[in-house]
Amino acid sequence: MPGTTVREYDESSLTIDVADARSKKVVWHSVGSDRLRGASGMRDPAKLQERVFQVVDEVLAGFPPQRK
Repeated sequence: MPGTTVREYDESSLTIDVADARSKKVVWHSVGSDRLRGASGMRDPAKLQERVFQVVDEVLAGFPPQRK
């Protein structure tokens, strides 16, 4: 028999945009996301903070962008 399984979880996203102050145009954009609570077991604030910092590091890994 066919079936459907539903799993709910919280996913948090971090978006960083760097804009040129003169032109006010975005010159770099990056997004990171992760399951930070619930199924991931991160109920401990210290572990949660550590994971948030890891996501920030991952998002900023591509900054500054390389010239083309």
